[in-house]
Amino acid sequence: MTRLLPALVVVGLLAACTAPRSITVEWGVDLPASLQSDGVIGESGPGAAWKGEDRQSLVVVLYGSSSCAPTPVDLTVDGPGLLAVEFAQNLADACTSDLAANTYRFETPEGVDTDGDVDLEITVREIEGTSTVRVRVLD
Repeated sequence: MTRLLPALVVVGLLAACTAPRSITVEWGVDLPASLQSDGVIGESGPGAAWKGEDRQSLVVVLYGSSSCAPTPVDLTVDGPGLLAVEFAQNLADACTSDLAANTYRFETPEGVDTDGDVDLEITVREIEGTSTVRVRVLD
């Protein structure tokens, strides 16, 4: 058993650090102009916008604590004009009480109509419950 324990620890660490392929490409990207608000940060709520003219990636923004940003766990294609992304709450010991734009860039998955309108269903799983909002992916 004592020989097996280190191997289990290594497998557990690798599993914890490995996200599914093509989920998160980049965290903390610049907020696209189409998602910027002239008012209070976060007043427009969560949002999504295409990055680049070729729509090869999209940026999703969630507003909340800068030190406990949710972790993306799944990105699925529910149809040519509908994507769904799921986030899990970051269970850090202590979170700052600031309101920041937490941004994520995802590769556009196969099967999405990059020439037409696309909606994105954003689901965030938290200890208090799950919330889902549907937004249009902006240009």
